[in-house]
Amino acid sequence: RGKMAEGRKNGFMRGTAILSASTLIVKALGLLFSIPLANFISAEGMSYFYGAYDIFTIFLVLSTAGLPIAVSRMVSTANAMGRRREADQVFSVAFWLFFAIGAAGCLIMLFGSRQISELLGKPGAAGTIVALAPTVFFLSITSALRGYFQGRSNMVPTAASQVIEAVMKVAVGTGLAYYIITYIGSDSMAAVGAIIGVSVSSGLGMIYLVFCKLRQRRKDRELPEDGSAVSSRRDMMFSLLRFAVPITLGACFLSVLDFVDSAVLMDRMKTAAGFTQDQADYFSGVLGNARKFFDLPGAFVVPISTSLLPVLSGAIVSGDKPQVRHISSMSMR
Repeated sequence: RGKMAEGRKNGFMRGTAILSASTLIVKALGLLFSIPLANFISAEGMSYFYGAYDIFTIFLVLSTAGLPIAVSRMVSTANAMGRRREADQVFSVAFWLFFAIGAAGCLIMLFGSRQISELLGKPGAAGTIVALAPTVFFLSITSALRGYFQGRSNMVPTAASQVIEAVMKVAVGTGLAYYIITYIGSDSMAAVGAIIGVSVSSGLGMIYLVFCKLRQRRKDRELPEDGSAVSSRRDMMFSLLRFAVPITLGACFLSVLDFVDSAVLMDRMKTAAGFTQDQADYFSGVLGNARKFFDLPGAFVVPISTSLLPVLSGAIVSGDKPQVRHISSMSMR
């Protein structure tokens, strides 16, 4: 039992270190993405870029806020009890649920882009919303895969996929935006090019995780057959949703509030302050650039909570109360 407790502690620290390092790399690469864009795309063009992100964030939260946490918790609990087949079935149920949510979000953004952009007060953002739509689907699948690996306390696939996404976003997104500005001279099209880079990078990150899952499945086939009973897929679905819905609603509220705040701000600038559409877009773009730095500190809390959940769930299932208190105290510090 002492060795298990030490293993959980080491797993938590190792997972936190891996994800913190990847977060640092991702944020550094994010600056290499955001700062050049803000320098060669006008603030009006960046307003379209951030307008797409305001919509995207809502769908992203719906597909990635609570469900990956629920997947991670259920997979880690099953693994702690030696039920490998149950852990695999949790992933299977979650995968198809994420698939449906991601596909729905993608279709809404594709076919409702004009209506959404007008509701936001940024008619010029319709193109960027369409360009970002595939990312909702890619990240939904990615979230199911990350939740599975995190539940097994394997943070390497998550960290590596994040770095792949960040590198390709800089290479493709910045490259496309620069090419469009240089040879076409359209700020709105350059914003679309930058967004295409985001979609491409998300797709490549998803493909990497799919290969990791296939490799993991081959390794698991070499292990002794797990003869434990498995809950029905219906029961697993309800368990996932029961755990995920409260978390998702809480997180989604903040994203919806950001969307409403942005729409109200655009309306007040045009009606109360008397700004033209171009002037309102300009100041909205400037605000979006500033918010990139405002969101930076909170990103480093995520690796701690992500690494904490599977380790803590395993300790709780094992009935190791001293280890639960120790891990909780260590994560708070």
